[in-house]
Amino acid sequence: MGGIVVLCHGCSHGAPDFWPKSSGCHNCVGLPEEVKIARACVAAGFLAVAISSKDRISKCWTRVDLQRVVKTIQHIQTHYPSASGLPVFAFGASSGGAFVGHLAASGQIELLRGICVQIMGLPAPDQLQVPTMLDHMPLDEHTASAVAADLKALSGRGVAVLETRLTPKVVNATYFSDQIPGFPVTMSAQIYAALRSKGIIDGLGRLHEDPRQTDWRHALAAAPGLSAIDSLEADRSAVAEELNVAWAYHEASAEHVAVMLEFFSNHSSAPPHAAPAPAEHA
Repeated sequence: MGGIVVLCHGCSHGAPDFWPKSSGCHNCVGLPEEVKIARACVAAGFLAVAISSKDRISKCWTRVDLQRVVKTIQHIQTHYPSASGLPVFAFGASSGGAFVGHLAASGQIELLRGICVQIMGLPAPDQLQVPTMLDHMPLDEHTASAVAADLKALSGRGVAVLETRLTPKVVNATYFSDQIPGFPVTMSAQIYAALRSKGIIDGLGRLHEDPRQTDWRHALAAAPGLSAIDSLEADRSAVAEELNVAWAYHEASAEHVAVMLEFFSNHSSAPPHAAPAPAEHA
């Protein structure tokens, strides 16, 4: 086993997002990007551990969660022999990314060897000692500016750091079936046609505006059979998530999960703060 990867969701989300609904998990939501992240971790030989924040109203993370997460990891290391002594890594998106930064800065997980902070800047870059991947959407200029400062701070202290960038995607007839595991190709084509006819996307497949600010759901109201497979509800809809990914301003993404796992593997045996290393870019 390559290690333990702790998965931390963003606000308005939870651990069930990382696992598809099944007979063994009736409450699982299974959002496509989160599921792809968890599956990639498992396929690469890691133990994927998704944890929900304590606050189930905003569903954001706070410092109150630190001890909960530390104790959860310690429980796994103690009660599962195969997990004992394994390096620990952490991924977090948005609020979960900030929390992962706090977790690393706290120094409370002895075997923590690397983190990936997505669509968020670091809360305490000057206190961070572990290898860090910063995966962000440059369209969000505020976060991009924070990431640039974090890269400078970390690399200046010799902490291994990798920057990856998530850019807008072209929406075509197979976009949703390509992005969402098991999504019907015919339904993907219907959604594309409806969005195109209403001017939500242009002839090149580009979204005109932030889907969180547009009434694209009205355009899909008459799509035959869509309501049976997707609620279109914010923060619970696969289609909504993939439109946010296409816009690329602020959404969880599995695009660079293979890069993340390679980054983790490359630092699995290194102490948290070894020799100085230059910033990397991808």
